[in-house]
Order: sequence, then structure tokens, then C-alpha cells
Amino acid sequence: MEEEAEQARDYGNKLAQEMARLGRITRTLAPDESASLEKLRRLVATLTEIERQEQAALEQGKAREAALRAEIAEFTGETTEDVGGGGDGLGEKPAAVVSPPPDAAPATAGAPAGEGGGGAGKGQEGGGFVLEKTVDDPLAAMAEPQEQEEEDKSGAGKIVGAVPAAGGGAVSVPRTAVVLGGGENGGGGGPAERKANHRKKPALEGKALFAEGLHRIEAAYEVAAAEREESAARLSRLRLAVARRQREEDVALGHAELLQYLLRFEELGQHSLERQEQLRRCRAERSTLSLTRELLATQARLLETIAGGVEEASKGGKGVREAYLRQIKGIVESVEDSLEDQTRLLDNVRRRRHVAEELQASVREDRKRFFAGTKELSDECYRYESLNAHLALMRR
Repeated sequence: MEEEAEQARDYGNKLAQEMARLGRITRTLAPDESASLEKLRRLVATLTEIERQEQAALEQGKAREAALRAEIAEFTGETTEDVGGGGDGLGEKPAAVVSPPPDAAPATAGAPAGEGGGGAGKGQEGGGFVLEKTVDDPLAAMAEPQEQEEEDKSGAGKIVGAVPAAGGGAVSVPRTAVVLGGGENGGGGGPAERKANHRKKPALEGKALFAEGLHRIEAAYEVAAAEREESAARLSRLRLAVARRQREEDVALGHAELLQYLLRFEELGQHSLERQEQLRRCRAERSTLSLTRELLATQARLLETIAGGVEEASKGGKGVREAYLRQIKGIVESVEDSLEDQTRLLDNVRRRRHVAEELQASVREDRKRFFAGTKELSDECYRYESLNAHLALMRR
């Protein structure tokens, strides 16, 4: 029982450590997961309360055992003759066995006084006939009811039931003699034997109470063993439920971490798309600026040519001026055509960019809806698993 109490204390310490670890985990979780772990904490508290009740039952069994031993010691201490014995020192000196002489005839129970054999107090006169009864199995004697008959008023002897010695080890088993036949004083074995049998009566009563106490101790041990087995089975079921709940919580935590990783991945992907879009816009603007610069350089060159032509035309005659004017008009028309082409090209670039932005926005919305649906599906799966586990626990 000391070892079981030590194991119960060790298990209680382990449960306290597990509860502290669960408290640390609870402080870092979301409210819904904290509620789930609160249920697990209540299960662990129930397990601890069962351990405490088992420890209290063990202590109560020890107290009852000590009270029974004190009561047995009180009864056996009143008999000064029970000092021998084996096992725990509660034995009885073997009674003297009186045997008939070889040449004596057996006497009957109905023989008159003076005709039968004498008892131990009167020597071997008359040759009384003695029956011996030996108890070889203390456990069998313990299981059987104690037998004790009062002394026969007519002096026909005394029959005493055998009582085993308490304790284990080598047991000193008393031999009780049944004396049949009358002595010369009409008593069974004479006054000395009657006095000895009368003196042994309190010791035999103490032995009977001792055997009853042993039976009560055995019954208490059987009850305690049954309660211990029941509590052990209940503890085993609770341990399995706690382990199953812990696995479910681990799975839920894994799902939550996976969703967090997915959301983070989505954020990083969105940021990457935005950066790519910014890069494409920068490249498009750079290409536009490059085209504009080239166009402006061409226009500057044309303007310089026109200015030179105008200057030469102003110096020349009328025919020369008209030729230069026609040339300048052709150059202006070609510049206008090139400007229209560049404008059309820029409009196409802006249109393609707008279409690309709309497509990217739709892709982002689709991804958000997909991840939201995945989270809802994971939450539904977790609630379904929790409900199945709770139903299985209620069935048990």
C-alpha cells in the first residue's frame, strides 16, 4: 500500500505539471481553442480528484486495519496462557493429550461414576478413553464456523472447536482432547481438567474474535481491492480520453498553424504581385519616356531644319520660298502622322495595363474566397471531429 500511495503521489505530480503546461499553452491560443483546453483541464482536474479519493480510501483502509489489530491485541492480551505460537506470536501451548493405558478397557459415555476411567487429575485410574482431534489447515478452519459447546452438567466431558493461531509462517496448532467416560467423582477427567478447560474458555473466545477480525480484515481488503480495480479502470479510461483529447487539440493546433501559414503565403503572394505590377508600370513609363524623348529629339531636329529653310527662303526669291514652304508642310504632316501613331500606341498600352489590373484584382478576389472557404471547411471538420469524440466519450 505504501508503494501504491507513492505511485499515486508521483502521478499527481505529473498531472500538476501537465496542467501547468496546458495553462502556458492556453495563454498563447485563440478564445475558441482556449475553451477546448478548458474542457481538457476540467478532465485532468477530475482525474486528480479521483486520485485523491483513492489515496483517502487507502488511508481509511490502513486506519481500519490498525483499529482491528488493536481490538485483537486487546482480546488476546487478557489470556496469559497464549504466549507461545508461531507467525506473529499469538499462539497457544498445545494441550496435553491423555492416552489410555494399554491394559485398560474403553469406557462408554453412559458409564456410572466410579466405573469408568479416571482423568488426568486422578492419574490413570479406570482408563478413560480419549479422542484426539487435530487441525492441520488453519485457512480451512478459519473459513469454517467456530464450534464450542458448554460443559455438560452431567460431567460427560467437554468438546472444544479448534481455532488456528493467527499470523503466517510456522503455525503452532493446538490439539484439543475429547474425553469420554466418567471419573470417580462423576466428572469428565476430574476436577483438574474441568478447571483447566474452564480457564481456557476466555482464550478460546479471544481466538474466535481474532478469527472474526481476520475475516473482517480480509473483507475490507477485498472491498479496497475492488474499489482500487474500479478506480484503476476509470483512471485508464480517463487517461485514454485525455490522450485522445490531446491528439485532437494537437490536430487542431496543426490546422490553425497551417491556415496561418497559408494566409501568410497569400499575403506574401499579394505583395509580390503588387511589386511586379509596380515594376511593369515603371518599365512602361520608362519606355514611354524614351519614345517621347526620341520624338522630341526628332521634332527638335525638324524644327531646326525648318528654321534653316525659312531663313534661306527669306533670303531667296519667290520660287525658292514656295519650294521651302511645300517642304516644310510635308515635314509637318509627317510629324503629325508620327504623333498620331505614338498617341495610338500609348492608348493601347494604357488599355492593356487597365485590363491586366482588372484581371489581377479578380484573381486576388478568387484567392481570398478560396482561402476563406478552406478555413471554413477546416473549422467544420474540426467541429465534426470534436462532436464525434464527445459522443464516443459519452457512450463509454
